Amino acid sequence: MIVAEDIAKKRIKKLTDKGIDFFEKGKYQEVLQIADDLEEAKGALAFYLAAQAYAGLNDMKSAVAQMRRGVLMAPHIWMNWFYFGVCLADCERYEDALAAYQQALLCPLVDADLVRLNMGILSIKYRKYESALTLLEEVHNPFYRWGIVGTRVLALEGVGSLVEAAALAEGFLRDRPESDEEYSKRVGFIAAALARIRLRQGSSAEETRSFLMQCLEEHGCSREILQEIRNLNPCYHKEAKYLRIVVGATLPVGHLWRREAGGYHVMYDVVAVSTSEALTMIRDFESRIGVEILEIVDSKVVEERPEDPLGVYWITERVF
Repeated sequence: MIVAEDIAKKRIKKLTDKGIDFFEKGKYQEVLQIADDLEEAKGALAFYLAAQAYAGLNDMKSAVAQMRRGVLMAPHIWMNWFYFGVCLADCERYEDALAAYQQALLCPLVDADLVRLNMGILSIKYRKYESALTLLEEVHNPFYRWGIVGTRVLALEGVGSLVEAAALAEGFLRDRPESDEEYSKRVGFIAAALARIRLRQGSSAEETRSFLMQCLEEHGCSREILQEIRNLNPCYHKEAKYLRIVVGATLPVGHLWRREAGGYHVMYDVVAVSTSEALTMIRDFESRIGVEILEIVDSKVVEERPEDPLGVYWITERVF
């Protein structure tokens, strides 16, 4: 009996490791097959892996269904309840997500700090800022430092504690670590929040835009930062289109980057009326680094976007 149990455990571990490996490689259909085998072997993470795969395929309805099965089949596994909450939150089911997180906290071996941090982030989304601050008081694991600080900034902004929020956000941006994924995931939100706070404290739109543009250069592209730039002067047009444009830039002699190449290519997603208008917007961003010539290499209309503000929506890394 002991030998049979050991063999079963080894099989479950092998399947679980294989499922995780497939997921990290983006092979979601293979993950679903592994999840089926893992469920048959009574592996605890079968439903979690399946739900992750469906989420990767943008099928949140199936992800929720898998996690519902997971919490019914293995209600003692905190990760099942936790990811059930994550899936429900993605489907904008706030009360149900909170209830799932609460169930996770009742399970043995739960990472309570991770669960409460996610509850705090969810509370921010639904503007329950006081609740978020209360939850964050119970999160102490230093591993979640950036998540705690970033969420607290947004909560303090929400309750109107602007001086405290600004100081915390400035410290967040100043204490930039080397190659930290958690920091990188949150820096755009914090820079955008600090821009909004400074506007409320009296900074001009020009000063705020300069700050946001600097953040883009220092921390890389961020949808949140680009949104705040557009919000500084929102303009709409009934003939606006979502354009994907590749531009080629030529660097002047003496430019620091000339050591790598004479120029580079970069792709922009822009909402504009025409490619010429889009190029004008792009030039405003690229001119800050001193390009000499900027021209469109390729462009296509993705879709009509008359309901969205004109401006830049995404910028890829530069390819030299």
